[in-house]
Amino acid sequence: MPKQKYKELKTAILVLVVIAIIIFGASILVSTMQKTTNPVEKNAQTINSCINLCKAQLAMGKNLSEGPCLSNNISIGWVCDVAHFKRTKADNNIKNQCSEYVNGIARHFVEVNPECDLIKYN
Repeated sequence: MPKQKYKELKTAILVLVVIAIIIFGASILVSTMQKTTNPVEKNAQTINSCINLCKAQLAMGKNLSEGPCLSNNISIGWVCDVAHFKRTKADNNIKNQCSEYVNGIARHFVEVNPECDLIKYN
């Protein structure tokens, strides 16, 4: 093999190795970033989404006094439920509870009162 062709082949292989390292490093960086999403920030987004949904329902004239489930999927694994600060019979009525949470599909909830103020989240 002529010296020039050997040098070109060596350079091409080196460029491919560098590109592979860059791609591999970038994929690890993206994966790490996705895994380290701040849970407090994620919770705040979910809580705000529930509050905003509640306010939108109120603005449309929906009666929230019975404590209905507003969303079975406000965020992945989270439901948005209306309840009362001192629980009432309506809050314990299965028809007013989020079925995804009751059935164990969603593991987290945001509870707001009928005026859309945060009660609690878990």
